[in-house]
Amino acid sequence: MTSDTLLHLYHLQFDDILKCVETNEFFPKLATMSSALLDEALRQWGSFTGDLAEAANRNAAFLAVAKRLLGESPGVPPEVSARRTRSWR
Repeated sequence: MTSDTLLHLYHLQFDDILKCVETNEFFPKLATMSSALLDEALRQWGSFTGDLAEAANRNAAFLAVAKRLLGESPGVPPEVSARRTRSWR
């Protein structure tokens, strides 16, 4: 048995531990955080005007994409969903 074999086995075990932690710990917390951030962005979008409302709208669109990638179906107003068809300039 060489040191390369031991290092490879250590790497495999460490990789498995990381997968377990990401799946069981990080993923649920990331989903909760994304939901809270989206709710806050939508609240800000409804209460701000001008450039701040536009920034909140873009934040909500960004977070809606993140939630979709996490496998959730975010409920966002049509004004936020319409961002995908408009220019980002």
